[in-house]
Amino acid sequence: MINILVSFAYIQKSSPDRWRVTFEKLKQAGCKLILDSGAYTAWKSGTPIDLNYYIDYVHRNGELFNTVAALDVILDRKGTERNLQIMLDAGLKPMPVLTEDMTLDEVPKLREVSERIAVPIRRDVRREASGAWIEQVYRAAGGDVLIHGFSYTKGPVWRSKVATVDSTTWCNGGRFGHFGTFGLEEGCLQQPMYRVKKWLNGPLSLAHPELVEYMRNSRISREDFLNPVLRRGSYSICGMACIEAWVKFAEACEARGVEFYFALGTPADLSFLATSCAFSHPTERGLVPSWVEASTAGHALSILCKKNYHEWLDWVVQAFHHRKKAVAV
Repeated sequence: MINILVSFAYIQKSSPDRWRVTFEKLKQAGCKLILDSGAYTAWKSGTPIDLNYYIDYVHRNGELFNTVAALDVILDRKGTERNLQIMLDAGLKPMPVLTEDMTLDEVPKLREVSERIAVPIRRDVRREASGAWIEQVYRAAGGDVLIHGFSYTKGPVWRSKVATVDSTTWCNGGRFGHFGTFGLEEGCLQQPMYRVKKWLNGPLSLAHPELVEYMRNSRISREDFLNPVLRRGSYSICGMACIEAWVKFAEACEARGVEFYFALGTPADLSFLATSCAFSHPTERGLVPSWVEASTAGHALSILCKKNYHEWLDWVVQAFHHRKKAVAV
């Protein structure tokens, strides 16, 4: 099973109702869905979230989501508290957010609102030390709380007190050409793409051993990896490797009692999601995507919805070699 976190910041840029069918099908496929308010994205882009619009959307579509996050205001405790109260007065039961400028004294009050509390990664705390902060939040709630760690995937997250975590970087391979690997002992993802060219331009014996092993197992040559067309994009080498690493991470989390959510980080990710539904229900949509039209990420989601990771891995290897032939032509 996969779980999806979607940001309202991106939903509001398109037609919100357009995605209802997509979310319904994912829900039917067994996915768990979290609706994030998109406060951080809005803060970075300078495009605010309309609270009334968000509340209206949740009233009309809230049953599709297992959890709906409250609309927080970055670095504004009072604004965050005000928004939470307005959502409560509107009859909603959102997951409150412990913003960076809040203190542990406010955790019990948030716990009274919901059994779940969202804890963003603090910028004044190193990601490696975020587990200690989450531990403090957990204790402040009396140990009776389910914590969602926003973008909390650094280190073995299952050793901390989180119940759920998310990340947008599962599709960074195709988007940016990041090469990802997963190490169970470290319990985290490694994405050393910035060193790949340096490794491959020199003796292969000096390259990262996991990269060499990946190349060997996937029948990928040095020339393939150095080809920017094959290294980035939907059917790219790095897209394949990165998502495979995140699948392993998700499996490791699930096996240890932590739910991982594939966060949709750009409007394009919503398109990936729609593509996945076209794969899952081609007759209903009248779409039978070809190799060229299909998105690796989209098809990955559709197969993962069916809980068949290995089928997806086989498919994506075939997709890469199909694309390699097309590039050669």
